[in-house]
Amino acid sequence: MKSLYNKIIALSFFIILPIVSYTVWITFKSYNLLNKPCVFCKQEVIDRQKVYETNFCMVLCDFNPVEPHHMIIIPKRHTERLEELTNNEIQDTFNVIKTINNALEQKINKRAYLILQKNGGEVGQTIPHAHFHYISISQTNNHTPSMGLLWSFIRRIFQKKMSLNEITKEVNFLRTTIIEYLNNPTIA
Repeated sequence: MKSLYNKIIALSFFIILPIVSYTVWITFKSYNLLNKPCVFCKQEVIDRQKVYETNFCMVLCDFNPVEPHHMIIIPKRHTERLEELTNNEIQDTFNVIKTINNALEQKINKRAYLILQKNGGEVGQTIPHAHFHYISISQTNNHTPSMGLLWSFIRRIFQKKMSLNEITKEVNFLRTTIIEYLNNPTIA
């Protein structure tokens, strides 16, 4: 019984320590970044990473993806928090999420996804502009779903950011995927 107890403690250490470390790091980073100019409002970022846009929002390719095809949906109007968005902005944002998910499902059979949205540095918001992460999850993941996703978030801390060439390739793939879906939607 003591051996099982020791294994549980050891396993907890390897799971909990990275989560706590990441939380402390992201909180520290959040307080520093929330006082800087908004990266989502920079024209060079928009030009380099924009995948799709509507009247109220834009979709950007995440240059440090948790999983392949990770996108960020942002309102065009600069606002820091979800509750500051208008009803039209919220409706448009969720219509865009539905569109990009249907496009990925139609193109590469990606059905599982996570929407992540944070409000305030205390919960890890690192950019002072309301935004939604769309993270498609691979169904061929060899891990249990929750552990695979947790590992993806932990791995993101240490992985190298995408190169300009990789970003361009991903943006072109995502743009083409969305345009193909909009021109011939087989999923409603």
